[in-house]
Amino acid sequence: MTKVRAAIENKIKPTAILFQEQPSEPWTKFDFLLLEAYQMLQDETCAQCGNPIWICRNEFATNIGFKIKEIKCFARAELERHNELQEKKNSKKKTYGTQEVPLPYTYDNGEFPSRASYLENLYKQHLDSDDV
Repeated sequence: MTKVRAAIENKIKPTAILFQEQPSEPWTKFDFLLLEAYQMLQDETCAQCGNPIWICRNEFATNIGFKIKEIKCFARAELERHNELQEKKNSKKKTYGTQEVPLPYTYDNGEFPSRASYLENLYKQHLDSDDV
């Protein structure tokens, strides 16, 4: 779905990205079907929890439960600690037009983890967990 979303956000036909075609070619029936499928996925995903709405909002399903899994964004945690310290100082002059954002770095000046290694670790964690 990432490629379809990228095409839609860039206002080009989905098959141009999927099949590496020129985006200026006319839209095909397949492009419109992909667009419709993507919109259905968006419409049927709960904005509150990210689950399909037929699972999280189904009052008739007596066999569905939910486990709570805590996730942590370390960048946000660092920004929240920073903001808490800034509030305590309280003598800081207001600076207009600035915004504080978390910037990642490595403790050892090494390479950042790759997307592939992150996804591989999530997959291994999933296999090792009881969440299946």
